[in-house]
Amino acid sequence: MARMQPNSARTPVEWIAGGYRKCDAGENCQETLLLVDVGHRSLIVGSKGCSKIRTHESPTVTVHSGPPGMLVTSYARFCSSSGCNRVDSSGVLLDAILHPVPPVPGDLQCPACVELFGSCSENSETVTCPKGSIRCYHGSIDLRGGGLFSSLDLQGCTANLSRYLLHHAPNIGVFTVMENSSNGNWPLSQAGAAPTSYVVLVVVLEQSLALWYGVLSLMTPFPLDSLPLLTP
Repeated sequence: MARMQPNSARTPVEWIAGGYRKCDAGENCQETLLLVDVGHRSLIVGSKGCSKIRTHESPTVTVHSGPPGMLVTSYARFCSSSGCNRVDSSGVLLDAILHPVPPVPGDLQCPACVELFGSCSENSETVTCPKGSIRCYHGSIDLRGGGLFSSLDLQGCTANLSRYLLHHAPNIGVFTVMENSSNGNWPLSQAGAAPTSYVVLVVVLEQSLALWYGVLSLMTPFPLDSLPLLTP
């Protein structure tokens, strides 16, 4: 099942299997649901069937990348009794994630797009990111397994410090995943702002020089004004 539509992060989508199959020896039932929401557009991809993957029976909901910015979250279950993978809507995923009040718009603007079986264009719609987003993301996620063999292309806002939304996870339920991220883009509308790591480095350097200057003043018998001035 693949659905591209707005507002799937708040409105459940029906998820009913079209039939049944008898699993082979050594296989379990499985159901996997992946939701990607970039704000004005959402994608839901789901798979039900048999799998040789063996894991715990309890369903698992994972938020791979959350607000502010893009939402990437998944539901997965592997179970060993007949018909146990019978969840009938994406509500099983939505009920488990937090829905905060509408976010306050920030200053950052990013192209936002989600495409399955295709690529985001250079003219993707530009959106104003929620306050707290720190950069624009552009990358793709290859999905293999569960009847799906495709690449998912993504653009949007993120508060994720890592370049990767999935944090190098090898699997999402029955899907084997491989994320290909472009270089992390710092805010497009804040070109004069320095990355946080650079600001911290400058502050530490200034503090270190100040401490060195103070220690040297206690050890030097002549005025420090006669020494060359060191500046960061």
